Amino acid sequence: MRVIEYKFRNEQPLIIKDENSGGTNQIETLKFIPGSSVRGFVIGRMDKKTFSENKREILTDIIFMNAYPIINSEISVPSPTNYYATKTEPHSLRSVVDMNISQGMKRASLGNFCALYKSEEKEESAITYTNVNLGETINNNIGEKKIFRSRYICAGQEFGGYITTENLELAHKIVDILRGDDIYLGGYISHGFGKCRGSAEIINEKPYMHLRIKEPTKSMKMLLLSDMCMVDKYGEPCGIDVGYLEEWLGHFKMKAASSVKNIGGRNRIWGCGIPSCNMYEKGSVFLMEFDEAPDRNILESIQDKGLGIRRSEGFGQVVFTDLLTANAESCEYKAASADSADKSADNADKRESLGKEDKDMLKALAVKYYGDIIRKKIVKYIVGADTSGFYRKLSLSQVGIMRAMAEELKFTPEKGKAVFDEFYAGIEKKKEGIKYKYYDVKAHTDEIFKWQEFLNLIGMREKTIFGLGTETLLSERERALLQLELIEKEMQYFHRGKEEQ
Repeated sequence: MRVIEYKFRNEQPLIIKDENSGGTNQIETLKFIPGSSVRGFVIGRMDKKTFSENKREILTDIIFMNAYPIINSEISVPSPTNYYATKTEPHSLRSVVDMNISQGMKRASLGNFCALYKSEEKEESAITYTNVNLGETINNNIGEKKIFRSRYICAGQEFGGYITTENLELAHKIVDILRGDDIYLGGYISHGFGKCRGSAEIINEKPYMHLRIKEPTKSMKMLLLSDMCMVDKYGEPCGIDVGYLEEWLGHFKMKAASSVKNIGGRNRIWGCGIPSCNMYEKGSVFLMEFDEAPDRNILESIQDKGLGIRRSEGFGQVVFTDLLTANAESCEYKAASADSADKSADNADKRESLGKEDKDMLKALAVKYYGDIIRKKIVKYIVGADTSGFYRKLSLSQVGIMRAMAEELKFTPEKGKAVFDEFYAGIEKKKEGIKYKYYDVKAHTDEIFKWQEFLNLIGMREKTIFGLGTETLLSERERALLQLELIEKEMQYFHRGKEEQ
């Protein structure tokens, strides 16, 4: 078996769409580079003759493993899910598959990925974990006139993975393809995303060799290096096919600290999604206790080839390791990144690099989005607070006059406060019995026409939108228009309630 170790440094932000997360107005990115993306890039750069002659081997036999962050010059693995800790000692870990967890312990916070070591001072593992730095950008779908957010992997981070093949000639060609400064991965490439600098070499050891158990024992832990699902003899997804494993490894009992996720994907050629299924998530840990220690060659074969479906795309990769001890210690590793993990700083940096036209577009989108949020808050406030109480002393006709005023002022909203002040001044000249009816509503509208009190009233807490301070987004006219909109909708809600009585 030939093993290629490859590494990428993303020179630009990177978006690899997570087909299983996000929503209508939100695109989520994977926090790693999947093997399927690496395979797609290699096939796209490979000459047609080579691909045509080796198509079956490239698509089924060569295993393109996922690329995970580099920690201390070492390719990391998904953080294991078996460790728990207390709030007071978050770095002192206990394995749930090895011992009973006391009350008050919760799953330990170990970031997205980690490096596993054997502690020199104690007979326990040392775990160095990290999080992938993410940023956020906004986009405008011109055709549908919609704004949506996109999460991305910040530039300047390093990822590494492995590719295995039996074909030495193909291995050299893949190495040549993965070297250079013009590697593009993920989506939105034409919008300044996806450029990476790559390196690759053929190495003389197997993937994740430092994690593999030296000698099989009766009790071993299996760590999933990628999402995994096996199928039974009928071809149905079954998670782990215990019967199949026992045929090769012997009888065993199993404990698990795992999580499950529905995994799909997308066919770029057909432009549609591919069938999804539930898989054990990467990082899941399985304690396997055998009657007899398994054969080492069989263990090596499983670790070389993986388990389950879609292995050529990086799924089903496992390792049997003794570095997940019952007790462990953790510490955080903060990788250097060209982009700040702090979103506000990231957005500020981006704004400084934008041209005037882009800055104007960003502000225009922020203004629209901010206005949309306020309008939703207005509706929620009116329904939740039942603001019709401010108008309860007035008749339908009296409220109708004020509602008509608010509607007419939408064309000249900057005059709104002055017109209402003039209206209330006229009311003050009327009889005491009439003036009394307007006291509550006057105090309420006076509050609405004070911008900060208006925001507090509807529960608006956002201080920044897309990195821009909200206090600078709206003009006096735009603010007045929103204030009048609240007054008009309150009266509309009051009228509707009276008509239904």
